[in-house]
Amino acid sequence: MLKKIISTMAMMALTLSAAVSSSAVTMYSPDGRTAEMEESQSRSRSIIGWYTEPPILMYAADGDILYVIPSEVEAYKSVGWYTEPPVLMYAADGRTLYVIPSEVEAYEAVGWHTDIPVKMYAADGRTLDVSPSEVDAYKAVGWYTEPITDPEKIYYNRMIALKQQYPTGTPWDNGNFYSWNGGIYSFGYGCAAFAFMLSDAAFGDLPSRIVYPVSFKDVRVGDILRINENNHSVIVLEVKSDHVVIAEGNYNYSVYWGRTLSASEVERADYLMTRYPE
Repeated sequence: MLKKIISTMAMMALTLSAAVSSSAVTMYSPDGRTAEMEESQSRSRSIIGWYTEPPILMYAADGDILYVIPSEVEAYKSVGWYTEPPVLMYAADGRTLYVIPSEVEAYEAVGWHTDIPVKMYAADGRTLDVSPSEVDAYKAVGWYTEPITDPEKIYYNRMIALKQQYPTGTPWDNGNFYSWNGGIYSFGYGCAAFAFMLSDAAFGDLPSRIVYPVSFKDVRVGDILRINENNHSVIVLEVKSDHVVIAEGNYNYSVYWGRTLSASEVERADYLMTRYPE
């Protein structure tokens, strides 16, 4: 009789064990832990941050984070949550937009920025929106952070700034060389080298073009005049009513600032190189 009771109890235990196993679930915590438990226990674990699937970390634009199960991801995306920390992008017209990091380059390619863009101005009237980190690079090639009302004054100041380094009397002859960014000639020696150096200081990488014949009314600050039967180059510092003030190298084998050419002398120039657009 005792053996029969023991056998019956053993069968009941096995049945209970099977019932527990059949209702067991795996729970997942955000830190990667897992736990096997009865379904009835899983409900209490859910209350304290355990999930029935491996949880996905979601990010809100305001910095909030939230764990959700995979089947809920799309629903949270539809109301402004992200699967990566979102990046705030800026448009030139003031619009803003949050995107995930993997989308940043695509938005930059169509004019969005990861910083509030800065509007840059060129002397020829062009404008461009750039990121703050790019401002100095654009300044170095002739762009400005304010509209240009008198570009020739700016060009003059850039050229005259070199007078301190190369004052009148500085030795300068055909041994002096300079690689030019203007595009018509790649480089120059002597007088051309000095004119090209000042031209680049004024205009950066702007392209040049040749003008011929030369009309005094068309001459502007920073233009290069080729004179003396195509034997000498000078650069215009100032334009007056009837003459120009020039700077030049290889003038008596040295640098000279402030010589003048009359309007008629200007118009006898072999040609003019300018970096102002047509």
